[in-house]
Amino acid sequence: MKNQKNQVRIIGGLWRGQKIDFYDSPGLRPTPDRVKETLFNWLSFHIADANCLDLFTGSGALGLEALSRGAKHVTFVDSQYLTIQKIRDFTEKHDVSHAHFVHGTVPKLSLDVMHSFDIVFIDPPYKQGLVNVSISWLEHHRYLSHDAYVYVERAVDDEPLRLPRNWAVLKEQTAGQVNYLLIKRSQ
Repeated sequence: MKNQKNQVRIIGGLWRGQKIDFYDSPGLRPTPDRVKETLFNWLSFHIADANCLDLFTGSGALGLEALSRGAKHVTFVDSQYLTIQKIRDFTEKHDVSHAHFVHGTVPKLSLDVMHSFDIVFIDPPYKQGLVNVSISWLEHHRYLSHDAYVYVERAVDDEPLRLPRNWAVLKEQTAGQVNYLLIKRSQ
């Protein structure tokens, strides 16, 4: 019998109700269904045909949810090889050809992509300073489309956000000890 603790559920789209098995690693805390539902309601008019980047993939729930809801392409990035392999197994089982997998960490990572990203999910381990590092890394490498959306999930008592001038918080909510935001980048 599978450990229910190491599974998350896709809540909408083509794979609604499907369970995702994930590799358990220290600090991993999959985004709760309630938060995912809010996030994808915020993105409902932007997800179809979007190129997405799922940094700090973890369970894969955000990137797979995006694919389930019609994203054109998702690049999954994680420092744990077994994490990437679990998500690759899920996409192969469902004949997904528009997913790319990268084993690595921000900011040491360089992506070899032929497109910019319309939506980025940043949900790193808490209190390690990785949110601001990721934001700087995205801007420095010019990985984002002109009007990209960036989702950030972090601890409520994490360090303050340092956003570039052309980034603006559109939506923000808190659930328990989790603060989550939708940010828009413009030219």
